[in-house]
Amino acid sequence: MRSHHRSPSPRLTALAACAVLAAALAVGPSAPGAAASPAGAQAASPGQPAQAPGERLVTLVTGDRVVLNEAGETTGLIPAQGREHIPVQFVETAGATLALPADVRPLLADDVLDRRLFDVTALGEADNGLRLLVTHEGDELEELTITPERAAEVWQSLTDPAGRNGTPAAAPGIESIALDATAEDVPGTRADGEEPLVDLTVEPVGRDGRPAVPASTVVANLDRAEFYELAVSADGTTLTGRVPAGRYAVDVTFLEWAEDGTTLLSSDWLIRPDVRVTGDTTVRVDAADARPVTMTGPDDDATQESVILANEYVAENGDFGMAATWAYPAAPGGHRTAQLGQVADGWRMSATASTWWKNGDRRYHLADRAEDSFYTGLDLRVPLRDMARVTTRQGAWADGRHGQLITRSSLVEIAAAQARELPRVTEVFVQADAGRWSQELWQLGPDGGEESVHGSQAREYRAGHRYREAFNTAVFGPAPNAGDNGIFRTGNVIHGGTSPFGDGAGHGGSSLTDSARVTLYRNGEEYARSTESADWFAFDVPADEAAYELVVEATRPGATAGTAVTASYAFASGPADAGETVQLPSGAVHFTPDLTPENTSPADRRVRIPVTARGTAGPAASLAVEVSYDRGETWAPAPVRNGRVHVDNPPAGGTVSFRAEARDRDGNTVTQTLIDAYRTA
Repeated sequence: MRSHHRSPSPRLTALAACAVLAAALAVGPSAPGAAASPAGAQAASPGQPAQAPGERLVTLVTGDRVVLNEAGETTGLIPAQGREHIPVQFVETAGATLALPADVRPLLADDVLDRRLFDVTALGEADNGLRLLVTHEGDELEELTITPERAAEVWQSLTDPAGRNGTPAAAPGIESIALDATAEDVPGTRADGEEPLVDLTVEPVGRDGRPAVPASTVVANLDRAEFYELAVSADGTTLTGRVPAGRYAVDVTFLEWAEDGTTLLSSDWLIRPDVRVTGDTTVRVDAADARPVTMTGPDDDATQESVILANEYVAENGDFGMAATWAYPAAPGGHRTAQLGQVADGWRMSATASTWWKNGDRRYHLADRAEDSFYTGLDLRVPLRDMARVTTRQGAWADGRHGQLITRSSLVEIAAAQARELPRVTEVFVQADAGRWSQELWQLGPDGGEESVHGSQAREYRAGHRYREAFNTAVFGPAPNAGDNGIFRTGNVIHGGTSPFGDGAGHGGSSLTDSARVTLYRNGEEYARSTESADWFAFDVPADEAAYELVVEATRPGATAGTAVTASYAFASGPADAGETVQLPSGAVHFTPDLTPENTSPADRRVRIPVTARGTAGPAASLAVEVSYDRGETWAPAPVRNGRVHVDNPPAGGTVSFRAEARDRDGNTVTQTLIDAYRTA
């Protein structure tokens, strides 16, 4: 037997202000749309979500979760419970991203927190938990390993909420919280003596005209692609750092908090994109120059839940770029922005804004993009006639679950969501002229950990029209042709993903499993096996042509629908060039019964269930179906007539399982077994 193929993980460049991370939080399951590649599946242990080189969740030490796509780019934010009011800033460059909740900024500035704890690009590459080194008074050291599920709880134990301006302090007796890993040199800093340095001073002025310490100050040297930290003066009126001469971009954000320390009242984000530093230089940034950002929908009774503002600053030659994003909660005093001065020669700036409003089970999503500048205020008002309505059904494959529905426009990179009970139906309204829209649903377990994700491909919606979507609903089964899924051969590697627990609407995705196995047979004999993941696989194979059978088996814990799936794909495959990727035959059989939101069908009733079979070569040439009422112990034929099968539902509390075999015109076959496809009630 041969071992399965594993390619090394790609090495990502660290953010200029961060060292590369050696150990970090485990990431969540892959999301639909991840491209199949010879990179292979990553390790998945029993009871953990399958890992894959697609979209995934990274959990910060605060418990907040960041969604990363296949390229490691940030696409979503899911605040930890009780932290929905905390703004988060993302700073991205050189292929890496920092995610900085506003309440950790003072702890970072005081060197209590290690900045590497918020490098989500590095966090997304590692697993086995976050290893912390906590220094207590008297230099006593404590080593902690934190799982994603416990991150928020541990964060609360390490911090004292009685900090300043809505931010916590370190818990009594704690002097520092660091990553338990070897720090590399930080490329964004310089030692005195390497070259002449000068003082760069920022004078921040708040809305009231008085000096105000910003919540965030980002200083980037455009000539060197380096970032610099500025220290707050003793009287709190200025920030100063020693920097080499050159051209700089200065990014300042003010946050105003209520006396309770938890309610954000307002924000002001100002960017000065071209600061020439030839000697000691002082830059004044006045919040009075910012203008309101107003984004409203058609429902006067709706409340604003989130505002996400972003800017991207890129050299025209492509040598260096940076992007910054603020994910804010709604604020009674509003959000304001300003671009102070022109963009530096040889540079381009763009910006995006998005928001969502809610009224009961209605959601209104708006988005905007500015191509040639940052916003100096924005006034966007979208009437109902300019929106499309998407009735979105959200299911659950286990009882007592919550879910987070993310709705994202292609104009923006980051979207936010809140956890809500499942199952449910949400009326989602999207701004029709704001790009293409996609949705994804993350199911969360009782401990808040991610159990599964299903998502749609981005599409355009027409204003005034109605649409329907469903995620995470039965019957669960393979979705090898959803999105970029499939079985492929590149050179002498057979690889891909089949999403064994795709949902009843045909969306690909990934799920928590307690057992997973992918076996490759060659010319009738077992050739290779992987028990790392059922979602993704990669196997080295000989160059000559052979008959193959790929068998994917998976079970998941605590499921009330879709407890186990087995799928077998039979096909022939021969030589392929090393740089050539060929899609191999694969298919799926879909059952679409009329089910309740709880994935049940009426007990003791004969029902007609639509069934379809389709592969990469088109509709199946033949299809045979069997049904079981005892979870696969015995099977009975269920003839397919006019695209339907008749099923005699068992008494309440029973389950129905399906087994099917489909063959295409070329003789390629798919056989699949779906245990506990649905329940009766």
